[in-house]
Amino acid sequence: MSIENKFENFKASDVRLEGSNLIEASAGTGKTYSIAILVLRLVIEERFSLREILMVTFTKAAVAELEERIRLFMRSAYKVSNNEKIEDKTITDLVNNSIKNNGRDEVVRILREAVIYLDETSVLTIHSFCQQTLIEFAFETNQLFGIELLQDVSAIIEEEVNKFWRKNITSINTGLLAYLLDAGLSRAAITDIVQEHLNGKRFHVYENLKDYTFCGDDHLNLIKEIVPTVKTIGVPYNPGEANAAALIAALQEMAPEWKVEIVTAAASKSADVQGAAQSLVGKVDVIYVPTDNTIVSALEAVIAVGTENKIPVFSGCTRKELQTVADRLGHRARGLVGRSLGLSPAGR
Repeated sequence: MSIENKFENFKASDVRLEGSNLIEASAGTGKTYSIAILVLRLVIEERFSLREILMVTFTKAAVAELEERIRLFMRSAYKVSNNEKIEDKTITDLVNNSIKNNGRDEVVRILREAVIYLDETSVLTIHSFCQQTLIEFAFETNQLFGIELLQDVSAIIEEEVNKFWRKNITSINTGLLAYLLDAGLSRAAITDIVQEHLNGKRFHVYENLKDYTFCGDDHLNLIKEIVPTVKTIGVPYNPGEANAAALIAALQEMAPEWKVEIVTAAASKSADVQGAAQSLVGKVDVIYVPTDNTIVSALEAVIAVGTENKIPVFSGCTRKELQTVADRLGHRARGLVGRSLGLSPAGR
């Protein structure tokens, strides 16, 4: 059975200037020459301005070579239109055929205009074409004006990771930070994840449009889910801890919507934590421990108060800290810890 050959021999001087064409050619077969001839034909046969022709290639070296070749061919063609002789027979034949069909004056005018606008020839690399398009159509594409495309963004990633580390990691509760560092958290690890994400990697079970932040609203939702009848939530905290104070403010703002009351108990040092927790007994349905260094340092005392008075205790501190405290206090304390941290829910 014979296979139909759908390939045609390519000749730049007479190939149809329409539709889409795929040309396969190895190195040294005259690709740059052929492209320059096609551009010349588009100008003198199809009346295209050089400003209307886009040529995109891969490297800056290829751009320079193609642009130089187009400049040479346009100037050579212009010479032919003015009865000057050149060595390239293909260019000579193309110009003379165009003169025969359209008249010398018209061809001279077209090629003079092409030579004048040689500086506006659009021979670009893929990156430079994308950059030019985004700059030219910044408003339509929702881009910033004056953007710059970079080949290597590693320095920017490093700078942003350092900012993130200073703002979000160095302020973490020391116990939680120690646990995260032991688990492999580092600037290098974050940088690798960001780089992989920019390269297109999608992590398992990650949903692109889902919001993964866990804030005060999520804490209240969790508490209501485990203890549906909750009406009052007690929160021991150190007023001097910025993180805890911010969370208290957020919880109090959201409390009316969730139909709960936030009852606070201040403890400025570790020795005051047990008394603060004890002051909540009889006033609250559950106790919530925020990410507060002072309260966490005496977490055993809070859980002990909860255990003795059968008040569920929820916490925003680390699983490792809670597990350690629960182990010390015994099995009966485990039922007072929120299941969001991997321990048994209240009442179990």
